[in-house]
Amino acid sequence: MSDIWSWREELAKAHLNQSDIGRHFFENSPVPQISTLVKKMVVGEGKTATERDKEIWAEILEFIEFKKNQVSQNV
Repeated sequence: MSDIWSWREELAKAHLNQSDIGRHFFENSPVPQISTLVKKMVVGEGKTATERDKEIWAEILEFIEFKKNQVSQNV
């Protein structure tokens, strides 16, 4: 993701929002953790991300692609 707008665009294509991602990947406290991760990975370009952050981010991107494929098949 190059910026916050492309992040939101990808979520919209998958019919998701950031809270959906947070609930799916961070059951205990979805909003603060996903917000922090998005800031690290999108705004901060991953420069301050830990290896675990990068692993979770990769899983999130795979999940978004999966959901986008589901949406496109249902249209």
